Amino acid sequence: MIDSTNGVKQYATPNFLTRFRTKYKWGHALTGAVLAAGFYLMQPPWVAYNTFDADAPISKWSQAISLDSAEQCEQIRTGEISYYLAHPHAKQADWYLRLNAASLCIATDDPRLKD
Repeated sequence: MIDSTNGVKQYATPNFLTRFRTKYKWGHALTGAVLAAGFYLMQPPWVAYNTFDADAPISKWSQAISLDSAEQCEQIRTGEISYYLAHPHAKQADWYLRLNAASLCIATDDPRLKD
């Protein structure tokens, strides 16, 4: 996890970034850079092993990725869900499936990021 200059926590594994740079050819948008106007794919904070808090304030969530549009963000979110639904090791993938299902796409200027 990396703290960005705007205070939003960022989290993206190398595999996550590589998979989507290759699949969607959005390399420039997948670097985690802060966008002037765009969308974040936000994931709820981890609170214990295999546990996250989807009820936590958005300001406590982690930024998985920054994207140019809501459509791109939702495509990434649903792509992650599909990826883990079809994962050959379903038991190990269950936590990631639940995490991505709980994730949200929100605008970079959403006031909840500062709460």
